[in-house]
Order: sequence, then C-alpha cells, then structure tokens
Amino acid sequence: MRKPVAALALVLAIAGCQRKINPAAPVPAPHYVVGSPWQGGGGTWFYPKEQLEYHATGLAIVEQSRPQALTANGEAYDASAVAAAHQTLQLPSVLRVTNLENGRSILVRVNDRGPGAQGRLLALTQGAARLLDIQPGATTRVDLEMDAGLSRRLAEQSPSGPHLDIATAPVEGVQEQMLGAPGSSAPAMQAPVPGHGYAPTTDEARVPDKLPPRLQQARPEPGALWIDAGQFNQRSYADQIGASIGGSVRSDGQGRQIIYSVRVGPFQRTSDADAALDQARRAGVTGAHIIVE
Repeated sequence: MRKPVAALALVLAIAGCQRKINPAAPVPAPHYVVGSPWQGGGGTWFYPKEQLEYHATGLAIVEQSRPQALTANGEAYDASAVAAAHQTLQLPSVLRVTNLENGRSILVRVNDRGPGAQGRLLALTQGAARLLDIQPGATTRVDLEMDAGLSRRLAEQSPSGPHLDIATAPVEGVQEQMLGAPGSSAPAMQAPVPGHGYAPTTDEARVPDKLPPRLQQARPEPGALWIDAGQFNQRSYADQIGASIGGSVRSDGQGRQIIYSVRVGPFQRTSDADAALDQARRAGVTGAHIIVE
C-alpha cells in the first residue's frame, strides 16, 4: 500500500511545481502602427494620427516603472534606451526633444503610447531623461519637433509600414556631442554632422533600432506656462470661451484669415498651470492643454 501513496505524492508534487512555472514572456514583434483612440487621465481622449510635420511645447515626465514588457508597437521595452512615449504620433517615429530649462536636446525614438496624465505631453525613458538631465519625478518644459526624414525612413523599414512620399528640406550643419556609455568618464567628442540631427548616409540607410546618445547644447529658454484653450474663426466665440475660463484672446492674420486664440496665463509654477487646466476642462473646454511660450 505504501507504493501507491508514494506515487500519488510524487504526482502531486510535480503538479504543484508546474503550477508555479511563470508563463513565457511575450515575444517582441516590432511593427508600424498608428492605433485607435484611447482615454487618459481626467477623461481626456487622444486620437492618434500620422504626422510628419509636428511641433509642440509642453511638459514631459520620466517613466518610472511599467508592467508591460512590450511597447505599443511591439518592441521590447528598454528603460535605458533613448526613447519616449507620445499620445498621438505614429509608432515608431523620431522626435527632437529639447529641455527648455537647460538647452539640452536629443533625438528620441517614439515607440510607445502615453503619458495618460492630464497636462503632460511626453513620457521619457530613464535613459533619455538622463541625457537631458531630467530627474526622476520631475516635470520639465520641453520642445518637440518631428524629424520627418528619419520618421519616414523608420516607417518604410518597419514591417507593414507605409511608404511616406515626402520631401525633406535641407538644413545647415550643426554641432553634436557623442556621449560615452552611462557612468563613463570619457569626454564627449564633438563632430559636425549634416542635417537636423542623426542622419544615415547612403551606406547607412537603415535607422538603427536604438538611436545613439547624441546631445546638442543650446541656450536655455524656459519660457512660461500657458493654457491653450483653442483657435477659433469667430471673435465672439473666442471671447465667450475666454470669459468662461478667465483667459485672453489673441488675433493672428488679416482680413478673413484671422484666427483668434484663447490663452490663460502666464504661470511660472506647474501646480498653478495644472489648476488652470483643470478649471478649463471643468468649464467644458476639453481640448485645453499646457504649452510653453
């Protein structure tokens, strides 16, 4: 009678071990994607779309931790990579991100969705944040500009990616710094490079999966925070919106081409801008967002 009991115990032990085995990690499958509308914090809806001409200012944060092993376009998430999450741009794409508070700028690979927090425009990986000298937990004023040439090339070399037939205007050369590995004491090396940043040559037509940590340094231009409540064709409607949220109306253009913009501010403290944004959203101005001017 002892042998059947021992065999049963062995079977139960094996079954218990099998239950403790963790499921296999998801397999990366990088691909080009625009994606569906999604809802972030405060009930804000974001509508992804393909953009090769994009420029914006706002507030960036540093991504601290995440449960997902893959990014929104199927890449393996790497906190040390020079990458970022954006709310609406096609994935992957390339942005030049400038820290307006210290003048540092780098090219980052946009491969994820976010941030969902109200009033925040970009979520940087810890690797990208280190290059820009942004501390974990900080909220930093940034300028974002699409690198159309690299973004087009990324789309075309990605599985299922489209052919984006655009012309990229030539720009003058700039000075960049190639940084050593994190923690390295080696000095940065300066070298003139063509174009707006990293630009593959004919022999290097493929944009690398991980962008090199090249840094540009310019003069800091921190500016002030404002609430952008929208642009309107009718002055009366702009005045109505401005009065409801305590904003002012600006006009731009001539004749029938005049556009009226509603702004609230300026603010120097992020907490004050957040409070004004919340007030505008509660007043029904759902498209209001924070900008830097």
